[in-house]
Amino acid sequence: MWFNKYMFSVYVIVALLVAACASSKGTTYNYLCSDGNRFQVTMTHNGEKVILRLGERLLELPHVRSASGAKYSDGETTFWSKGIQAFITTHDKVSHKDCVIEK
Repeated sequence: MWFNKYMFSVYVIVALLVAACASSKGTTYNYLCSDGNRFQVTMTHNGEKVILRLGERLLELPHVRSASGAKYSDGETTFWSKGIQAFITTHDKVSHKDCVIEK
């Protein structure tokens, strides 16, 4: 009888660990901009960083303070979003503007 309780506990722990690993990958969003450009953003589960895919380039951008919305920047490239809207700047110039999450 104790063995069955022990095994049940092991199964529960393994299931929780698998669920935690699956959720740690984050959430991915595809954006479409008014000029036809597209990019992809994967936000980590804790919001500490995003992985920005611009064509073949992958950039890891840490979260930085912002007055409004969510802002991620490595000092050169910045991804800024608020709700379903976003834009990207590179070297302080807007490279992707008027972007929204694709449905």
